Amino acid sequence: MIERSLLGERPVGFIDAPSAESGKTTLAKMIIAAVTGLEAVAFAWSFNEEERRKALLAYFDAGLIYVLWDNIPDGAFISCPHLERSCTANYYADRKLGVSEHISAAAATIHLFTGINIAPRGALASRTLHVRVDTDLVDPMARTFVHNNPILWTKTNRERILGALYTILLGNPMLDLPVDAPTKTRFPMWYRLVGSAVEHAAAIYKEVNPQDDKAVVMDFGELFLERKMSEEEGTSLGETLDELDTVMRNHAAMNRSMAASGLTSPAPTRAAGLYDGEFTAKELATCLNGTYPPEIIRGFLFQKIPPRAKLSPPQLEWRLQHGWLRKTGFTGSPSS
Repeated sequence: MIERSLLGERPVGFIDAPSAESGKTTLAKMIIAAVTGLEAVAFAWSFNEEERRKALLAYFDAGLIYVLWDNIPDGAFISCPHLERSCTANYYADRKLGVSEHISAAAATIHLFTGINIAPRGALASRTLHVRVDTDLVDPMARTFVHNNPILWTKTNRERILGALYTILLGNPMLDLPVDAPTKTRFPMWYRLVGSAVEHAAAIYKEVNPQDDKAVVMDFGELFLERKMSEEEGTSLGETLDELDTVMRNHAAMNRSMAASGLTSPAPTRAAGLYDGEFTAKELATCLNGTYPPEIIRGFLFQKIPPRAKLSPPQLEWRLQHGWLRKTGFTGSPSS
């Protein structure tokens, strides 16, 4: 937010937590209060794309320093082509509300999202820096606080905080390099002015305080790459689950049709004629070994096995239990 007017491109910030009252919104408000000296104002995120488009243009036209998108619905995935476009542009142009007039405004506003288990989706993922606030407590409010009113404490100590922030920015060794020196991220000016400064400060702190086991040496290139890879894996998982649902629905429908024709006896779980999302490893093996096997599922589960190789139910159970389901956080039985 301090350097925003100098940034041709800028990342979006996500602050999320696994439960309420973890301090995610408070953290965002402390950052805003430290930079602006004012109370943070929260904005409502709309899942209607047209409404978001109008709101973004209004915020940019007003020259806002930040937009705090607060209390996003739990577990929501955020994606917006208009926001994604604004992250990588100096100016944002669109039609003014209520008139047939196009206006252009600086896109230097910094966007912060807060919510429970929220995450960016699609192109926004590679434009995001994600902070996770986790207290490891069932009741986060039971924590012992050094400052019971952190916002007031931030305002009271704003000069010290700003002094520390400017020290980090001015202590940046990359400022001694040519303006066109290579950078690690897709946001070259941001990395030159902000990212490299924070990396340098973190490395110096780690060097001076080796006893602090919580201190880490940051690498924004790796952080952006990690976020991008996580999104690609999430997309692949989503496609696989959609394909799996379709395949097993078709399989259940075929079983019902054959049972109705008297060709086979209906399976016990299919007796009601409904597909409830459950299937056995044997049924999945039948589908994956069929004449037209679902390539997406086979490719996701067994990347190193030839496409036409026969798969056994025990082999599928082992793969689900020791690989895929554990990786995705599934906690149910691998047999169904």
